[in-house]
Amino acid sequence: MPSKLKIVILEDMSGVPLEIDFIRLLLGWSPVLEKMIVIPCTNDREHQRKMSVELQKFPTASAKVEIHFTSRNYPGRAKFKF
Repeated sequence: MPSKLKIVILEDMSGVPLEIDFIRLLLGWSPVLEKMIVIPCTNDREHQRKMSVELQKFPTASAKVEIHFTSRNYPGRAKFKF
């Protein structure tokens, strides 16, 4: 249920319209979301920048959500247990 999400990690994101729509839905319907970590499938910095700029424009249900773009080797990733 999106209303209870606090942290979301999205791996191998390429930025295709379906993925972007999913992220828009999560941001718009998750009132307690604190952090969204996006791990792109490419190391192309320009592609990552464009995707980041687009996501930062989306309206959010949470006033305190932070969107982070990071590499697959994100050091804080290990502390999240699934």
